[in-house]
Parts: sequence; structure tokens; C-alpha cells
Amino acid sequence: MTGGRLRRVRDYIGDETFCLTYGDSVNDIDVTALIGFHRREGTMPTVTAA
Repeated sequence: MTGGRLRRVRDYIGDETFCLTYGDSVNDIDVTALIGFHRREGTMPTVTAA
């Protein structure tokens, strides 16, 4: 179902970098560092699990 949700919003996102939160947990993730890692690696998705 997550893929379907992403497909429905793709026209709004375009080519921008975005973050998607899925689940119901609380985590201490450095989002700025995560986006920096994502951009350095040059991959399409970056998935973080905690």
C-alpha cells in the first residue's frame, strides 16, 4: 500500500527530494544527515529503518 500512496502523490512531488514517514514509532534520526547521505550516494530511494 505504501507504493500506491507514493504513486498518488507523484504529480505533487515531481523531482524534489522528499521524506516519507511510515509507521507508528518514535526515533531519533538526524534528517539533515540522512538527506546529505542520500544526495552523496546518488540513489533513487534511501530507506531508514529503526
